[in-house]
Amino acid sequence: MGKYFSVREVAATRLCVREGTVAVWEMGLALGDDSERLRQGDEVGFNTDASTGAFGDATAWPALTAPFRNFWEQRRTAPGTLVSRAAESLGDGQFEMVRDEARGADLITFSVTEGLSVAWLGRTEDGELISIVVMGHMGMEALA
Repeated sequence: MGKYFSVREVAATRLCVREGTVAVWEMGLALGDDSERLRQGDEVGFNTDASTGAFGDATAWPALTAPFRNFWEQRRTAPGTLVSRAAESLGDGQFEMVRDEARGADLITFSVTEGLSVAWLGRTEDGELISIVVMGHMGMEALA
């Protein structure tokens, strides 16, 4: 349509919860999703045309998301004004990070690609969660 956008493209983002080896990957399901109804090869996820995802410590969520809320509030009340976020740029601008030093908590943002994105949970042989991956346009074969 004659418009161009500068975007971040991240096909997968991984959060390492703790050190260890992933023994099994399971699809992350939302409340109400029924894994018994899935057929081989089905994926449950969320569809988007462009959005931002985040990994963050829920205990510090209000403080960690404040820079983003403030950014959008300033954009809404003063359209056309150059507004910056109080976030640290990581990975050549692919990610942003906000820290809450008082709680020792972080929030990391990432772009979600167009189409279906799926969350995968990596577990140890004992069933302990050690990794979370959000990926778009790929299946589990990319994790192998």
